[in-house]
Amino acid sequence: MCGRSLRLPAVGGVRQENEGPQASLRGEGRLETKRGTNEVPEVRVCLKRAFIILRGVEKDLEGWRAHLRTMAQSIEETPGFGEAMIKGIAGRFSARREKGELSTNLDLASRELETASRLDRDSCTVLEVEEGRFNREVLEAMVDVFRGDLEFTSRNIQGAIRYYEESAGKIELPDTFFNLGAAYECEFQPAKALEAFEKCMRLEPDTELAVEALRRIERLRNYRKRFRGSWLVLYILIGLFFPAAPFYYWSKLK
Repeated sequence: MCGRSLRLPAVGGVRQENEGPQASLRGEGRLETKRGTNEVPEVRVCLKRAFIILRGVEKDLEGWRAHLRTMAQSIEETPGFGEAMIKGIAGRFSARREKGELSTNLDLASRELETASRLDRDSCTVLEVEEGRFNREVLEAMVDVFRGDLEFTSRNIQGAIRYYEESAGKIELPDTFFNLGAAYECEFQPAKALEAFEKCMRLEPDTELAVEALRRIERLRNYRKRFRGSWLVLYILIGLFFPAAPFYYWSKLK
């Protein structure tokens, strides 16, 4: 995987130095609001439920990635082709089921945030927990980021890019742009990847994330195109249908 595990950000992308992963939080949190209506308690409940769901999704995503890595290693170490194929098929079904469960949880968080949106259209309500302060817009952006992470881990890079861009359109968070840059890098689009990593550094210039983005930027500045297709396919085209060979070569030069 090319991406980076995401931290749940505070409002405006500002986090405390001692922040840990969102999954480690257990604080009950409280709510600040500029409104004094009877709708506020229900908004608070919706935001808190969405927050708890997203906290769980972040933890489960890490577990899912670890499971996929273990499964891939197990298949590689299986000696027989038939047994390896059976393990691979079973693994794909298992991964698909786990992805579906994560997606269902994100749908649930989205519904809670939609309810909060109907009650608090101006996003005046801010939830405070140990991690920081969160409003509805930040949590909505995080839903998109986690959907992008699901697609990224599933190797649907174009789907991941779509979700990351939707998230960035709602609120600009450094982790979102880092993951977006990683996705473009996997798609061999160095110019777009470079732009995303530079945006990440501008939003968060003096952290470990910024250092990693700097490394990616340096690598992209030295980027050189090379043939990324199958040499076997190219040789077959040369031998059997030469006119198609140059087109295949140039289409795989990235």
